[in-house]
Amino acid sequence: MKQRSFGRQDPRETDLALIARFKRGEARAFDLIVDKHWPGVTRLAARRLGPDSAAEAEDVASEVFSALHGELPRWRAEASLYTWLFKTTANRCASRAQSRSRRRRISERLATQSAPAVDEGRPDEPLRLQEESRRVQAALRKLSERRRAVTVMHYCHGAPPAEIASVLNVSVSTIRGTLQKSLKLLRGILGRGE
Repeated sequence: MKQRSFGRQDPRETDLALIARFKRGEARAFDLIVDKHWPGVTRLAARRLGPDSAAEAEDVASEVFSALHGELPRWRAEASLYTWLFKTTANRCASRAQSRSRRRRISERLATQSAPAVDEGRPDEPLRLQEESRRVQAALRKLSERRRAVTVMHYCHGAPPAEIASVLNVSVSTIRGTLQKSLKLLRGILGRGE
């Protein structure tokens, strides 16, 4: 039976032989597996993620091979590497598409919400607050869709990082990093060195 491969088939060594070498402690065997299957995994990811997704496809491939590295020590000889790579790549892409869709919905919802209304007829309400609100909204629009969604969810709606992480299917540390970077960017846009 001919062995399927995402990448170029190396006739000298099958996947199972490479896995066996890796399990015996030969780190180079894993590099050969990656070299052999990387092109196919990135092609599959790019097809699943859509046009202009080359960088994201590379990220998916990195995640897939990182997961494979952790899985190989427990690999069963009857398992098909091709099937595992295909399934894992497809699942990672589906998860990213779901997160992307969720972020888009959140961003669209946030875009339709306006800033708190300022009653321009009240003489006790300073015009400065109205201008500041416009500046902050303009600065938020300059952030990426993901950064804007995370920032607004946390600072405007009071959502804790753990809740945002759960909604966006990412780690809490990723959300905290995004919030830190967003604040730094907003301060730069607004000209504040705080």
